[in-house]
Amino acid sequence: MSKSNMMTGIWKPISAENSAIAAPVYSELISELYGSSWYGRLSSAEIDYYRRYIQGGTTLELGCGTGRLLIPLFQAGCDIYGMDISAPMLERLQEKLPADECHRVIQWNALNVPYPIDDGSLDLITVPFSSFSLMHDGYIDRVDENIAFREFYRILRSGGLVILNDARTYIHDKAGGSAAIAQQ
Repeated sequence: MSKSNMMTGIWKPISAENSAIAAPVYSELISELYGSSWYGRLSSAEIDYYRRYIQGGTTLELGCGTGRLLIPLFQAGCDIYGMDISAPMLERLQEKLPADECHRVIQWNALNVPYPIDDGSLDLITVPFSSFSLMHDGYIDRVDENIAFREFYRILRSGGLVILNDARTYIHDKAGGSAAIAQQ
């Protein structure tokens, strides 16, 4: 995915100096398989849960991947943007967005602060599906610094909200498959 200084929406211009993209965890093959697995599907109850909190505000989804949450929320009329470290995942997501809306997603390492977003620009930040733990894999010492939480505070408007779902679903998957996860 190419970065552009012509970004619109919530994004500030990105330069080579401030992008700091590490090697993505998810390869082209994983991004291809991701959307067809149970992990790439959401129930209407899950989508409705997030929609209740968005309520017309501007939202950022960290770890947006191939768009399993971003796409249905966008299609429901939500003003949502996404950030993910994996170019292959974002390429899959952009294939699902109208061409004039691809500016809504950027490749960015969530531990690289500051984000290319102005102070107080957002009403809601979502970090669903264990993404918070995944972005800290190999960086356990940085969890204690709370750099992500400080950044959330900076980019949220007064009264803004963070929804962080860090449940590890693999245990539930072994116990009951995707139906158990959807009920969770």
